Amino acid sequence: MKTANKLCTTLVCTALVILSAIVLPAFSAAQDHSAVLRLVPYPKNVEVQAGQFLDLNVPLQLTVSQKHKDVLAGAVTEELKRIGLPEPKIVVSEDNLRIILTSQQVGMPATIPVSSEHPEAYTLTVTKNGIVCQGKTEAGLYYAVQTLRQ
Repeated sequence: MKTANKLCTTLVCTALVILSAIVLPAFSAAQDHSAVLRLVPYPKNVEVQAGQFLDLNVPLQLTVSQKHKDVLAGAVTEELKRIGLPEPKIVVSEDNLRIILTSQQVGMPATIPVSSEHPEAYTLTVTKNGIVCQGKTEAGLYYAVQTLRQ
């Protein structure tokens, strides 16, 4: 009887260890991305989805307004060079509240509108077709670019 109880206890413990190895990492990943993303300040809302940005071995294009060409485009270009990527082709647009980084070989990525009314609100959308930094105001666009640089 003692042997049967020990065997049963061992099986239950083994099952719990296996279950926790499967369930806990998935639960933790779904609950908190801050340990992986390491953003300062950490955004109010983060939605991590499957997939990744395009192939970084192709020429990149950075679409930005004339107003932000020097400062914000310069910050993105500097960061790309820092990680070993070539300077992107700069394309000037009329949109003062959006910066788009794409491959020169694909179309524009979808954008998600900034839903918050806070003046510093922004969205940073990364898809396989590109990256879109979009601000509610110019301050929001600045913070989106700073988050992208991290």
